[in-house]
Amino acid sequence: MKPKLEEIHGELPGLEVYAMMGNDDWLINMPYLEELQSQGLLKLIHNKKYPLGKGFEIIGYGNVPPTPFSIKDSERVDTTDTPIEPQYFAAYISTDSEIRQIDAVTHFSGHHTMEEELAKLPVPKSYQKTVYVMHAPPFQTNLDVLYDGRSVGSRAIRQLIEKDQPYLTLHGHIHEAPSLSGSYWDKIGNTVCINPGQGTKDLHAVVFELEDVLNTMN
Repeated sequence: MKPKLEEIHGELPGLEVYAMMGNDDWLINMPYLEELQSQGLLKLIHNKKYPLGKGFEIIGYGNVPPTPFSIKDSERVDTTDTPIEPQYFAAYISTDSEIRQIDAVTHFSGHHTMEEELAKLPVPKSYQKTVYVMHAPPFQTNLDVLYDGRSVGSRAIRQLIEKDQPYLTLHGHIHEAPSLSGSYWDKIGNTVCINPGQGTKDLHAVVFELEDVLNTMN
């Protein structure tokens, strides 16, 4: 990762690279990313706020609702009224020195919900000039559709978007959603929401001009 970042910065001096772990990443690896940040190669944005220029700000949040997968480092119960469901498979978290098996229900009970964590994010100067990067997509959009047709996005994230109406939100997590829904973007009120999706063979990305997202995204 470091050689690639050094190559990027060599070709594009002054470029800012923002990074955030997803739910398939072990938090035990965070010190490596923090070292890259200390070297000026990237900026970690989970629970952080940075200026983007031209009055815009970027805020990150990487946690997701519970999944049927084993890594639980970045999973949280979605909303304060979401019941904690039993999980019937091995669950694991990473610590400073090891990866260990846990009881998922006990783990979720010991953490704040996504709704509570989102309420503690840094407050932007203006929501109308704020870009949120949130790994989980909002519930019931083009961005959260599974192969079986279910919507599995975050209700807490949707509530934040509906309430605060930020300028733009960027998401991932549900890799297949854009191909199933037929669109990599959606709108909630005035907020543009994007999930480029992910495939096994090709890079999926969305490129746009920040000041004119709808007319320039590709």
